[in-house]
Formats: sequence, C-alpha cells, structure tokens
Amino acid sequence: MGYAGGTIPNPTYHNLGNHTETVRVYYDPTRITYEELLDVYWNSRDYTQQYTTQYKSIIFYHNDEQRETAEQYVRELEASGKWANPIVTEVTPLDLFYVAEDYHQQYYRNNSRQPYCRAVIAPKVAKFQKHYLIKLKI
Repeated sequence: MGYAGGTIPNPTYHNLGNHTETVRVYYDPTRITYEELLDVYWNSRDYTQQYTTQYKSIIFYHNDEQRETAEQYVRELEASGKWANPIVTEVTPLDLFYVAEDYHQQYYRNNSRQPYCRAVIAPKVAKFQKHYLIKLKI
C-alpha cells in the first residue's frame, strides 16, 4: 500500500495532497498474466463512479506494453456496454511510489473484523480466491 500520482514529496495519509492511495502489485507472469490482473481490477467495483482523488480509479503502468494493454481493456469494456455510464478510470505512467505508513500495510489482514473489511473487502477477497487462486493452484 502506498501513494502515487501526486506532486507532494513524501506524502502521508494525513497529507496526501493530490496523491491516490495505491497498491503496488508484484506478480510472476508465469502464474498470472497482466491481463488476468486487469480482470481482477475491473471486476472489483464500479469504474464509472467518480471518487475523490484519494480513492480515484487509476491504473499506473510501468511500460508501453502495460499502457497499451490497459487502454485496450478500457476500449473493450466501453464497447461491451457493461456499464451505462462512461469509464472514469485513468491509465497513467507511474513516476514515483511512496510506501504508506506501517499501520496501512496489510490492512485487511490486520483489521479483518472491522465492518468495512467484512462488508466490502472480504467479498472481493473471496471472489478472487475462488476464481484465481484455485485456477492458479497457489
């Protein structure tokens, strides 16, 4: 967990400025593809709803291949009519990633009994595990 996309150096949760809360994902492409990661991302919430800068929908990419793949995914979703409203997700290069404070790391694991975690995060984790972890035999 961390912060990216803004202009304030060394942001904190209480001084995010125009950064977005971000998750940095390290993955083994022999076990899960970038496209599968995008599939997880696109099936986790409504990407036509505009959120505050802190929680906005954004995909940070590291190279042109990731950018092209993410942008193609957006075009295909737009054409599919999955949502009635336009997708607001930004596809943006990652310049800097700032690691969040310790109390934000492993938030779900450390706070799984909190109402938000139980109502919002737990169903997403269960969906991911059912669809991807069984498929990947992790």
